[in-house]
Amino acid sequence: MFASQGEAKRFFVERIIAQARAEGQALSALGQRVLSFSESDPEFTVDSECVTQLQAEISDEDYEAMVAGRWLSTR
Repeated sequence: MFASQGEAKRFFVERIIAQARAEGQALSALGQRVLSFSESDPEFTVDSECVTQLQAEISDEDYEAMVAGRWLSTR
């Protein structure tokens, strides 16, 4: 179905972002970037500064709950 791990990840990230917009709860650009984070994806360049900035914006628990809720509502 997908040619690479990066392609599959982009598919799901786009679905989560679209669902967030549909709910009127758009993710920040930083939040969108962090959704793509993967240590195992060879196409992804890790930017630890993004993670640090997001942690200042929202707690890990709140971010994960927000994204998990959107993921579950797209299924």
